[in-house]
Amino acid sequence: MPERLFSPKVPFLLLRVLLYAALVIPRVTIRRFLFIPILLLSIFVTLYTTTGTGLGDFGIGTSLGVSLFFASDYLLLCSDVQEDIRFEGQKEGMRSRPLMERMVWALRMNLNLRVIGTNVEPTSHVPPRPSITESRKTYILKQLAWLALYLPLRFATVEFNKWNPRFSREASVLSVARDEFPWWWRITILSSLVEVYLGMSTTYSVMSILSVGLNLSKPHDWPPPFASPLEAYTLRRYWGRMWHQFYRRFLTTHANYAAHLLRLPRRSKITTYFKLFFSFFISGFIHLLGDYMDTHTLFGGAITYFMLHACVITLEDMVIAVGKRMGLRESWRWRLVGYAWVVFIFTMLLPEWTDARLAILSKS
Repeated sequence: MPERLFSPKVPFLLLRVLLYAALVIPRVTIRRFLFIPILLLSIFVTLYTTTGTGLGDFGIGTSLGVSLFFASDYLLLCSDVQEDIRFEGQKEGMRSRPLMERMVWALRMNLNLRVIGTNVEPTSHVPPRPSITESRKTYILKQLAWLALYLPLRFATVEFNKWNPRFSREASVLSVARDEFPWWWRITILSSLVEVYLGMSTTYSVMSILSVGLNLSKPHDWPPPFASPLEAYTLRRYWGRMWHQFYRRFLTTHANYAAHLLRLPRRSKITTYFKLFFSFFISGFIHLLGDYMDTHTLFGGAITYFMLHACVITLEDMVIAVGKRMGLRESWRWRLVGYAWVVFIFTMLLPEWTDARLAILSKS
């Protein structure tokens, strides 16, 4: 295993600068060429750098995965991203526009993983956008109010997760076999999802305040990062509506490209579920990079976790289809069953992934 002697800060920053520059450059061939140094930098950061903390390394690893597929989408799969993606009110592509306009456009693209306010916005999968008439001042004040809520809740959640012995990284606890803990500790894993939810929401609010405050975007361009938890009464709806949709764009483009390469029939169930599994595989790979940087070991816990979710969604679709044929209709009672089902799935699957990672750490 390569020795990790370097900090990821400079190479990761250089990677992001290259990605930004690639979106500014008007020539498609140069953009495609720049994917090579982006890929090489990603490999270098993954193999030879460390932040000094396991959670920090996991965060860098997953960020690398997101950046890599973001770059692959816009630099390789798009015929010409400056012509293909246009913001509201943009009548022509950016390729022929002045340098300063391309720089602003590229910055907006980097801040806008969900491509909100563009001709390719996944409108049915993101929460409602703020009113088009909402002023910048009102929006910023609302986000500051949300931050005042997010920050103490996130602090409390982080402290709870540190205290929770079932998922502790302390050496004294890592030596204890996971199956020696009572079964009911498993449900406390849900607090790790709450921590991710609050952490991403906090970051999103800060970014939106900066972007709107600097007049780089409008309040209307910043719908909430997550939908209401009440949307998550099936596992498909959890991943497709309630949870953040920051990866949806590049997951969809890569799944479509893979289906096209395999010449799968359009609008068939085979193609639909192939794309489902392929998308979850990419999600697993992104988190695999985080696991590798955290544990310094290549293991498939993340990929297994996400692929099992695809399997459960497939089963869920079959059960719902049978229920509809039997004449069952959606109601609040069935939604309550659905909420319990989603909680059950996470308490079954998520600890298996975290346990595998902690087991590796206990041996190191």
